[in-house]
Amino acid sequence: FETGGYFIVNGAEKVIVPQENKIVNYVYLNTNSDGTHKSWIHSKAGNTANYGFYTEVMINQRDEIYISVSISKKKTVYIPLLIFYKAIGVVTDKEVYDMIIGSNVNQDIMDILKISLYFTGAEEDYTESLKSQMNALKYIGNKYIESKYHRTKSSIEEIVSGIKYRILNRELLPHIGDDTYIAEKKIFLSYMVRQVIRLRLKHIKPDDPDCYSNKRVLTPGVLMSQLIHVKFNTYMKKKFKKDFKKQLEQYSKAKKYELIYDRCYDYLKPTSEINKSIGTGNCPSGSTKQYEQKAGVSQTL
Repeated sequence: FETGGYFIVNGAEKVIVPQENKIVNYVYLNTNSDGTHKSWIHSKAGNTANYGFYTEVMINQRDEIYISVSISKKKTVYIPLLIFYKAIGVVTDKEVYDMIIGSNVNQDIMDILKISLYFTGAEEDYTESLKSQMNALKYIGNKYIESKYHRTKSSIEEIVSGIKYRILNRELLPHIGDDTYIAEKKIFLSYMVRQVIRLRLKHIKPDDPDCYSNKRVLTPGVLMSQLIHVKFNTYMKKKFKKDFKKQLEQYSKAKKYELIYDRCYDYLKPTSEINKSIGTGNCPSGSTKQYEQKAGVSQTL
């Protein structure tokens, strides 16, 4: 039982209201009205204040399988299954087949998987992207640029390096670990692919989105940690970084640079932003993109 979450802001008594959330690090199965089937997970590493990332496996009406990794379910870039596996280091089609099918051979699952293994793609660079991991990463990088997921003027080589870091280390199933756990990530991803195929074949049922066994309650302590995390990071990235860079550009030997941090960092700014969020009731709720603001998280007592 948590007794926190009570504040006095500008003379008004405020309380943090616990928020209902879907479970993180759990594979959900959905059948959609457009005929697609999805297995997806909101993967979050360790600390409850960390941002989570979505890994999604989708099978369309033609039984072609696509994979997406993103910070928001609304901002997805779907990559064909074979190219994605190439990008994470699964070299041959036989390896992809063995990782997904395993020893539990089922002819129906095999038939659907073969569609993605033999998929030729409509784009001219599809076949070229299957020749190596680097080509697969370039394909993904170009897709991200086309979708404006990456708003950058960097070269394709720099983007490929960034994509490799994001997929292997940061965004793909971060609850498992960094890129040193890539073998475990491949196994988990293969499980998600197998599950969505089984859902398509009606071997298993989709999850009930309203089932309370798939939900958790975020207590005031967790919500406060997220609020502090978001406000401090926002201040450091937007205000402090800008002021610090300005001080360095105006370098002078006469200045005492051991005091540069004190000159740039406004100790009261993050605190005032936290007080403002609690006072207005608009706080991160933990469930949406980068903990965007949600009304009513804090209320007047």
